[in-house]
Amino acid sequence: MPPSVGAYAAASNRSSSIRVRQLALGDRDRHGRSTKRWQDTLNNHSKSTGSCHAATARSSGKPMHLSDETGRDLPKPSRSAARPSTDTRQHVRRMPPVSSDPVTTLRVYQRLKADIMGGRFPPRTVLVERALAKEYRASVSPFRGGAFRLVGEKLLELHPGGGFQLPDITETALRNLYFWHGQLIRNALQARRRTKNGDAPVEMDGSSELASPEAFATATGQLFSFIASQSPNGEHHDAILAAGERLHAVRLKEPQVISDLAEEYHAVQTLTAAGPASNLMTAIWAYHRRRLRRIADLVTAAGGTVDKVLSN
Repeated sequence: MPPSVGAYAAASNRSSSIRVRQLALGDRDRHGRSTKRWQDTLNNHSKSTGSCHAATARSSGKPMHLSDETGRDLPKPSRSAARPSTDTRQHVRRMPPVSSDPVTTLRVYQRLKADIMGGRFPPRTVLVERALAKEYRASVSPFRGGAFRLVGEKLLELHPGGGFQLPDITETALRNLYFWHGQLIRNALQARRRTKNGDAPVEMDGSSELASPEAFATATGQLFSFIASQSPNGEHHDAILAAGERLHAVRLKEPQVISDLAEEYHAVQTLTAAGPASNLMTAIWAYHRRRLRRIADLVTAAGGTVDKVLSN
């Protein structure tokens, strides 16, 4: 059977390729002409052949071998060049983990917040993450997620050596917080007075029990939260609630320092429900002034740091 046209074409291509390589081996060809043009032809032929080999290797899944213009194999690239450096891996490990369980994170956040506001941890206490996470029946990652949220609420702070700790209660910090809380309450009352029913009586639950420090602190927070809710500006309520949560642990110690708290509470409660707004403003100012005068005693009762220069 005569050979096909394809066979003749393949044989012709092979012979042409061999002839090109043979002519490129010397500086002169058999006619004495320079072989530079033949060398350029060989280079172009090698590049096109290499790209075809690479495409074939990718499609077949076989490893591709690189070679230079003379046909010699090139060294394989080192795998260490593609690996991240040690510093990069350490940086990734130091990043705070992201919890994958928002339900557990929320539960841990609520329980840890209740323990902090309840005075379980004294000021400057460094939290043991693994022990508390085990107590709350969660892993460390959800615990840190809840703790970072409390850092944003200023109920926790980052420890310089890593982890979390309770903020210290100092005279300056507590004085500023009480003063800020009083300003927020007065701003909410002024915003309420500018409405149509600013001096109208309001309905509120007056059956608060003050039998224990915890009940007194909770009732005080609820009273101020109700006053803030009467303002047409919703930002007043959020700011007063946040300041009250930070004051909750100190309010637990107020019965040890300040007398007649129940009488003071009921007076403010009565004026909030039915009294003129001007009388309520006066009562609120008296409430905060009593505490500003006993800052050093409140800091000591709460376990904070007394500023000797300010106390003297």
